[in-house]
Amino acid sequence: MACIMDVSGAKPFLPEQSAAMIKCNEDGSVSLLTGVADSGQGIRTALAQIVAEELGIGVEQVHVTAGDTEITPFDLGNYASRTTYVAGNAVRKATVEVKRQLLDVAAEMLEARVEDLEWEGGRIAPRGSPERSLSVPQVARYAQHTKAVSIMGAASHQPPHNAPGFQAHFAEVEVDTETGRVKVLKVVAANDVGRAINPQDCEGQIEGGVLQGIGFALGEELTFDEAGNPINPRFSQYEVPGPDGVPEIETVLVEPNEPSGPYGAKGIGDIVVTSMPAAIANAIYNATGARVRDLPLTPERVLQALGEKESPPK
Repeated sequence: MACIMDVSGAKPFLPEQSAAMIKCNEDGSVSLLTGVADSGQGIRTALAQIVAEELGIGVEQVHVTAGDTEITPFDLGNYASRTTYVAGNAVRKATVEVKRQLLDVAAEMLEARVEDLEWEGGRIAPRGSPERSLSVPQVARYAQHTKAVSIMGAASHQPPHNAPGFQAHFAEVEVDTETGRVKVLKVVAANDVGRAINPQDCEGQIEGGVLQGIGFALGEELTFDEAGNPINPRFSQYEVPGPDGVPEIETVLVEPNEPSGPYGAKGIGDIVVTSMPAAIANAIYNATGARVRDLPLTPERVLQALGEKESPPK
């Protein structure tokens, strides 16, 4: 096993930051503009879920425009497990502003004070009178058609600190002591994710990170000749795990709630990859008694460690 702690974000030359803009349309749908880029981690879905949760609408009613720097507000970048943690807070702040404006309009429609209104399931009603409730589309249309007002919100977010993540990875391996080859049979990955905005997305990202970590541990290495030229410059020469290298993976989402994150969430990306080599190296040691301290854990290095264990230096 291996345990690790890591933080999200933290670029040294610029303060951590993100911004978001939200427009409530007359049909009750919401347009979200964010500068974050979705590189496969599912950030569009997570940010849409935050908007939907805050307004009590369906996630399919949130339309996300992301990563177009010509029209979206600024975001520092897609790196270091920070997009949900930082951009999620900016999106939630902007949504709260939209919600405030909708409540103001609903109060006028219902002839009630804002403080006497309740918001539940995407509907606004005077306290104790649910039969008078208004839907978000009704309020948005009234604002647009009667008051000539567009419901819009924008917000920036700079976190006071970067939330640390914690993880424990367990690896079960099989070592061929004649060839030095290592096969990973099973991985259990327990991950502190704060609050999982999208549990299925979290599990998928963890599984992908585990496979990246296995490649990092066992085969991925860019080698150079004496003149500094790469010896393996092609993908066909750079060993990454294939379908036959995928072990059984069990993910465990630990959700302690991070107060500084959106709905308690924090980043999980990088930390998943970096703990795998240590877990695999410890599993090799547990199986053979040989300690390999250089990455990747190639058959040659495993055999060398086995030989040194059998014939320790005098």
